[in-house]
Amino acid sequence: DIDHHRVGRGDVVAAPGFFQSLKMVGARVRALKGLDFPLTNRMQVRVHTGTADALGEVVLLDSEQLAGGQEGLVQFRMAEPLVCAPGDRFVMRLASPVMTLGGGVILEESRYRLKRFKTFVLDELERQAGSLGSARARLESELARAPERWMDLQELTVAVKASRADVTALLDELAAEDLVLSLGPAGRWMHTQTLDLCLAQVGDAMTRWFAENPERRKMDVRDLRSACGLETGLLSALLKTLEGRGELSCETGGMVVPKGREVELDDATRAAREKVLATLIQGQLQPPDRDALEGTLGLASKDLQRVLDLLVDEGEIHHVGGGLFLASEPYGTVREAIVDNCQRNGQLAIPELRDRLGTTRKFLIPLLEHFDTVGVTARRGGTRVLRQG
Repeated sequence: DIDHHRVGRGDVVAAPGFFQSLKMVGARVRALKGLDFPLTNRMQVRVHTGTADALGEVVLLDSEQLAGGQEGLVQFRMAEPLVCAPGDRFVMRLASPVMTLGGGVILEESRYRLKRFKTFVLDELERQAGSLGSARARLESELARAPERWMDLQELTVAVKASRADVTALLDELAAEDLVLSLGPAGRWMHTQTLDLCLAQVGDAMTRWFAENPERRKMDVRDLRSACGLETGLLSALLKTLEGRGELSCETGGMVVPKGREVELDDATRAAREKVLATLIQGQLQPPDRDALEGTLGLASKDLQRVLDLLVDEGEIHHVGGGLFLASEPYGTVREAIVDNCQRNGQLAIPELRDRLGTTRKFLIPLLEHFDTVGVTARRGGTRVLRQG
C-alpha cells in the first residue's frame, strides 16, 4: 500500500519499468488561434498533461516564433520532471501570468537536447509523429532512430509501452518484411536501413585505412573500431555479417582481411622484407629486438615497422610483445614445447622449458606472457597451466 500523503499531482500509476520521469520531451505544438503575441524560443511555460502541471521552457526547433494558429516542432526542457509518453496530449500555458498558449501532442522521450533547425532532428520528429497511433509503426520508428543503432527487447518494450509478447510478435512481422533483423549473440534488433549505413561506415573506414597503409594485408580490429567509432559489440556483429556475406574474413588475434586483398611491394620494400625475415630466422629463439634490427639493417624506424607489420600479416613472423618478434618456425617450436611441458607436468615447469629451448630469461618471460595473452596458457596462482577449451 502507498500512503496517500506521498501521492502528489501528476503522479502516475503504471506497470514497473515502462515509464520514467522526464526532463526533456519532443512535441508538436499549435499556438492558440487569436493569440495576441507569438510564441518565442525559450519562453517559460507550464505543461499540462494528465494531471501534471510542470514548469519548463519551450525550445522552438523549426521556427523563430509561432503566431496564433501556427504549428511547429518543439522540445520542452523541464525544470520539474514530467511523466508522459509519445501520443499523450498536452496543454501549454504561460508560466506567468497564467494564460493558455496552445496545445499539442508528445512525440518522443528525449535523451538529449535537440538542436534547432537541424534537418536530421526535424526529420526524426516528423517520422515519430507519423508513427503515432500504430504500435507497429512506433516500433519501426524507434529502431530507425535508435541512438545506439540497435536495441534489445527490453528497451523496445519500454520505448513503445507494450508487452514483451506484443513487441516480439511485431518484430517478427517487421523481420518477415526485411525491415528489421536480429544481430549478435544477445539478439539485439536493428533497422535494415541502419544496418546498411553501419556497414557502409565500416567499409569506408577500412578503405581509408588500407589507402594509408597500402602494404598491409590485414587490419587490426582495434584500429577499425577507432576509425569508425562503433561500439565493440556492434562492430563485432557487423563484421560477422560481412563475413557471412563473403566480403571479408575475421582471423584469430583480432585481424580483419578484406576478400581478395592483394599487396604489391616496391623493390625497396621487397628487399627490406627479405633482410628482416632472414635476420629473424637466423636469430631463432634469441632474435634481435626491434631497436637492434633498426641499427643492424640500417632501416628507418618507420620503414622497419612497415616491414614488420607486413611479415606479421603474412604469418612469417609473430609479435610476442614489446620489440620482440619471432620467426614462424621457432614460434611454433615454443608453442609445442609449452603444451608438451604442461601436459607432462600438469603445470608449466619453467626451468625445464628454458633448458629445452636453450634460451634465456630475457626472451622466455615475454614469450610466456604472450602465450597467456593468446590463450594457450593461463595463470593459476604462481603457476601456469594449459587453458581449458
